Amino acid sequence: MKKKCLFILSLVLLSGLTTLFSGCDKDTNSYVDVYVVDEATKRPLQHAYVKIDIENSYVNDEGYTQGDGHYLTQFRDPAIFNVNVEYEDYDCYGIHYDENGEPSFDYDPTIYKCYRKGNNTVRLKEGETVEVTVNVSAEVNRIRR
Repeated sequence: MKKKCLFILSLVLLSGLTTLFSGCDKDTNSYVDVYVVDEATKRPLQHAYVKIDIENSYVNDEGYTQGDGHYLTQFRDPAIFNVNVEYEDYDCYGIHYDENGEPSFDYDPTIYKCYRKGNNTVRLKEGETVEVTVNVSAEVNRIRR
């Protein structure tokens, strides 16, 4: 009788430990792959600033797209996020070259920031990678630095 109880207790303990350690293997993070493209040309935009956040919340992430126009990040919990993109467009400064090859600008890049923007929303799912495309508009915004 004692051996039988000890065997059953060992079996229950072994079963509990197996469940405990095997339950930790599942990846429950939510991933988002942001793909940033130019609205007019449909080309990917490299070095675009991406901010992913929930309005009125401290939960956010930010960074820059790679050469292929992608920015990949992860969050612990699934939610609906705003995806905002700013792309600093150096063409909008109006670069001209004089007869000596020296550049001159309609807008001085040290004083003004020229950028284009785009936004989208994304719903993340637990343990999955969700892809979202953000089209950056052709409209140029200029602000004083």
